[in-house]
Amino acid sequence: MDVIVTDAENLPDKTYVSIRIGDTRRQGPYRKDDAFHFQKSEAATLKLDLFQHIGGKTVSMYSMKNDDAYVEQIDMGNEMKVSCRCEFPGADVGAERAKAREARHEVTLQATKYLENSGVQPVLQNMIRSLLERQPENALDFMVEHLQDQQLTNRASKDVPVEESPASADAPPAAAPEGEAAAAPAVAEGEAAPSCCYRGSCGRSNRGGCSSG
Repeated sequence: MDVIVTDAENLPDKTYVSIRIGDTRRQGPYRKDDAFHFQKSEAATLKLDLFQHIGGKTVSMYSMKNDDAYVEQIDMGNEMKVSCRCEFPGADVGAERAKAREARHEVTLQATKYLENSGVQPVLQNMIRSLLERQPENALDFMVEHLQDQQLTNRASKDVPVEESPASADAPPAAAPEGEAAAAPAVAEGEAAPSCCYRGSCGRSNRGGCSSG
């Protein structure tokens, strides 16, 4: 929306026109058919002010930009003086926003790490998936029951003892060490001698073993 000053009468030289609509003010030196731009407003009134330019001076902003405590003393003439200094609230706001973003990022990382280490995340995901699939009438009771069942399942899995698998009965016996394997035939022959002498060529029973005489 534009407000156009189409004409003016009896204005002194260097008059400034100021127009305010709602909370927005536009102003500038009077020029015929000059337009003042506003956003579309529901305001019912317009306030017009006229100001006369009574002085002006151009000064460097170098010191003010490089030192926010520096105050520029501006002598306007006719015993008029104005003091100015610069502030940069945008820089502080930007730093605060950056710190806030870092803090939120750190909180997110800590929360993600906790969910991963605690094993809670898959439980919650499974619960939400089941809730959406079944859509029970009482969602809160359903979630409580789901968590209780999960808790019982976890406890049961921790109480089950770990059993070692028994050796197979059909598995071949372990091989004897090399030294014992060589001595095995001699022992077998020595033990077989009494059995063959029980009814041997001597013709008599000898349960105690054969004698040389």
